[in-house]
Amino acid sequence: MAAVRENQMKRRRRVRQTDGRRSDTKICKVCQNETRWLSVDGMCWDCTVNAAKRKVPLYIEIQEEDQDNFEMYSGSAGN
Repeated sequence: MAAVRENQMKRRRRVRQTDGRRSDTKICKVCQNETRWLSVDGMCWDCTVNAAKRKVPLYIEIQEEDQDNFEMYSGSAGN
């Protein structure tokens, strides 16, 4: 049994590459900086965060008839 194991290749875990060989640098559409990570829109992380901060939040106006029906459902909400 030991002779069989001598001829087999040793199993090794793959070590994570930290030198960046796997990921090429890409160019951001907004700031033209080189980066390894791009969003679906082609923006780097900083530009993606800044775009999210500038977005106007959605506001849904509550209609009057919904407020009237709220009293009907208020008992089923639980105490």
